[in-house]
Amino acid sequence: MTWHRCLLHCGEERLVGTLKENGLVAWRDVLDKVWKSCDICEQRNAMRSTPPRSRHRRDGKKFGEEWWWDLMFVKEVGHGGVHIISILVELLHQWWSLRVLKTKDEADQHLLHLIIAEQIIPKIIRSDNDTVLKLGKTKQLAAEYNIYLEPSPPHCPESHGAVEVANREIRTMLRTALKKIGCDTYVWPVLIPGIEQTHNVTFAPLTGVSPWFSRFQSLPPFVLRFGDPVVFKPPSADKSLSFPGVEGVFINTVNDTLCEVLYYPPETERWTVCKLHLIVPKPVRRGVEEAWLDRAARRTGRGNGDGVGGGTEDGEKNKYGCNYYEDMDYKFEEIPEPMVPLVSVEEVSPSRPVRGALAEIDGVLQPVQLIGKMGKKSAEVALMRMDPLGTWRPSEICRVEKAKIVCLFTMMDGEVPKEIMDTV
Repeated sequence: MTWHRCLLHCGEERLVGTLKENGLVAWRDVLDKVWKSCDICEQRNAMRSTPPRSRHRRDGKKFGEEWWWDLMFVKEVGHGGVHIISILVELLHQWWSLRVLKTKDEADQHLLHLIIAEQIIPKIIRSDNDTVLKLGKTKQLAAEYNIYLEPSPPHCPESHGAVEVANREIRTMLRTALKKIGCDTYVWPVLIPGIEQTHNVTFAPLTGVSPWFSRFQSLPPFVLRFGDPVVFKPPSADKSLSFPGVEGVFINTVNDTLCEVLYYPPETERWTVCKLHLIVPKPVRRGVEEAWLDRAARRTGRGNGDGVGGGTEDGEKNKYGCNYYEDMDYKFEEIPEPMVPLVSVEEVSPSRPVRGALAEIDGVLQPVQLIGKMGKKSAEVALMRMDPLGTWRPSEICRVEKAKIVCLFTMMDGEVPKEIMDTV
């Protein structure tokens, strides 16, 4: 591969033009191989994982290292006045870097954090906010790391349109997070890292992959995500075995060993951020927990158990010709339920029968376990799955419309009656 040296190590444009003039096709992989195989070529730095740094804006656009920088102001009455969110958006992969500031003079700390902590050095930073580009520390970092600072023209702020999309998304995600978590508004600054991480690991239609995959070429290693309910023991909590832990909300993963969790300690009566090792918080299985607690509550406060719960006075039948109150004599009180969580692997006691049903789920008849009274329109059931030993066990909890329940039966020793299996 020494033929290209006859071209005096010219630039890419001249090389492509020469090849075309001689009737050759300038394939991209061939050009890359040409530059990488030459030890004395002016483009020898292309052998690195990143292209050579330059303060010229055309190089930044060419290699996709152009960033937009903007400041978003958030004001909540009674919550410390105005806060500022510094937003850095990478053009090519749509990568976000967010940081909460108290004043505009702290904007240079965000750029320093991007370079030192996140190991990202932009080629070009464009902004329609002159404040962030005129700071002395910003200019010093730009000169040290060869970053080209380009303010947008007053009549055509290019960065405004791109960063404004991020502004709207951040505000929407903040409102949604505050509503779902149920925390006070003053907590919003601690949610910003979780919002940043959520965006970076979410699929982007513009690029076809998530910003995380675009940058690292791999899937994110996070087990817990922003907003997941977790159970953990704070460092200052009681160390006794009788203390099960407290419930909180996972915020974000700081590094390989540290994460942040938001919780509400009763002793302080104020939302608090707790920094823990990644192995400390454990996820809460919401569906199983709620269903298990609801079942225990129904055992202490349910009625006389007439019928299956509710009524179909009109005598309506389903497509299988069954009416649940006329054709099926099911008394809830007469059928004891096994007091074991659905995620347990314990065997169901043979002396305790399990009330099951045959229901149509996703167009297929499947055996399910009734775990509570039937409502007027639906019933709470647990899907049954057969383990390797041939025993039917409850798995996930769902609700099934009563019109899709075919018949009821009793399970003993984890076995579905043969006539039911023949139907399935």
